[in-house]
Amino acid sequence: MYENLRIGLTMRRSDACDYDEPREGLALSWGFFLREALPGCVWVALPNTGESIVRTVDELGLNGLILTGGEDCGVYLQRDESETALIAHALQKDIPLMGICRGFQMLHAYFGGNFVPCAKDEHVAVRHVVSFAENPYLAKGVQEVNSYHSNGIELKDIYGPLLPLAFDSSGLVEGVYSAQHHVVGLMWHPERETEFVESDIVIFRKFFT
Repeated sequence: MYENLRIGLTMRRSDACDYDEPREGLALSWGFFLREALPGCVWVALPNTGESIVRTVDELGLNGLILTGGEDCGVYLQRDESETALIAHALQKDIPLMGICRGFQMLHAYFGGNFVPCAKDEHVAVRHVVSFAENPYLAKGVQEVNSYHSNGIELKDIYGPLLPLAFDSSGLVEGVYSAQHHVVGLMWHPERETEFVESDIVIFRKFFT
């Protein structure tokens, strides 16, 4: 169904536990989620090689990108550099780019956005409800989502071409999209659900079609 879709996913820092060996990794759940959400698509994990990652995207003929979750922006500078280059390349080449949690935050920062601290008991390893604003992917409604972030985004800090897609109960922005560019950002993790959520799958299928 999505046999012509070739997606690159960025990786987080994941060093060896028992000895000194820097590593990068990707949660296994991404493979299971993509198999269900975008059956037939081909995906590849992208190493954080800095600006040269753009050449890898072109050489592999990737036509979709996902900036995955992980450490906060500013913690692993090689990843920040790589994902900044990927965002610029995706915007220039009109490659669909989705940011998940940290990936959404990178997208927000790219366009000059600021962050506010989140209450950990409301946003770190908990579940809460989001309300969808008018958007091209889902009808207005609510969804319970997981939450693993300590940086929040207020509506007044949404800049550039980004528009709000979802809010939490306090009014913090939990999702964005753009009417100018092929980008979406979600603050929750669709791939971490024990049973994948239909509305998340709908967003992925409409976005990457």
